[in-house]
Parts: sequence; structure tokens; C-alpha cells
Amino acid sequence: MSDTNLQPSTTSAHPNSKKSMMPLLVGGAFVVVVVAGGATALYRGGTASSQTTTSSSTSLSTTTQSFKDGRYISEGDYMTHVGQKHLSVEVTLKDSVITDVNVTNQADDPMSVRYQDIFIANYKQLVVGKKITDIQLSKVAGSSLTPQGFNDALQKIEAQAKS
Repeated sequence: MSDTNLQPSTTSAHPNSKKSMMPLLVGGAFVVVVVAGGATALYRGGTASSQTTTSSSTSLSTTTQSFKDGRYISEGDYMTHVGQKHLSVEVTLKDSVITDVNVTNQADDPMSVRYQDIFIANYKQLVVGKKITDIQLSKVAGSSLTPQGFNDALQKIEAQAKS
């Protein structure tokens, strides 16, 4: 299958909302970029082989990983123009799927507080019900740095939950 034939598809669940999906073939693994209501998320898919493919920004793995069920909490870090910021992420896993997630704003300046609040109001639909290994948020409702902190915390939670 050639990735040159892939076109973005647009669907509307609501007259004012658009969801666009762009499947991409990256080193033998499919990556689907989903844009919905101002949020962007990457969902990583696999191929028939069990090799790991690495792109410049994300590691794509086709191996099946198992994670212990339970509740995990970690702090995520990211850099802004005014310094390093943090947020707290709490994830509940069941069969490697995120069944619940909560983010606590830990910003200490008005702009970071605002963007963390925007992220917190809009990220859950991109995370709940998805496998933990399939989540890689990039931009959520205009917030592009806060998702980096969320991804950092999620990586730490993956490490804690490996069985």
C-alpha cells in the first residue's frame, strides 16, 4: 500500500465540529493524526512484524506490551519561554487501556495557568478508552506545550506500570 494514496478524511458529528484524520506510513508502521475540535493526537498502529521503528519525535512500537492494572500518578515537565513547568497526571489502567485520567494544574504564572486550564478542559476525549501506548498528544485546543508535559508524565507512568 502506498502512502501517496492516503487522503485526509473529514467527518462531522455536529454541524460545528470537524474531525480530520490523516493516516501516514512511517517506516512500516501506520500513524494516524486525528484533529478534532482544535485538538491533535497521534495514534500509533503496527505492522505484521515485531520490530520497533523510530521517527524523529516518537518511538513507534509494534510489540504488545502488558501493563499492570491500577492507578498511577506522575508529574510531567515541559519548558516554556519563562522556564520549566509541571503538571500532575493521574491515570487508571485496565488491560493497558486508560479508563480514567485527571490532570492537576501546577503552573505558577498566569500564561501557563491559562494554557494548562485550556488543556485540562479538552484532553480527556483524546485519552480515555485508548491504549496507553497509543497516546502521543501534540496540540490540544491551542495548547502546544502542556501536551509535552502530559506526554512526559505518561511515559513515566508507562515505566511504573510495566509488568
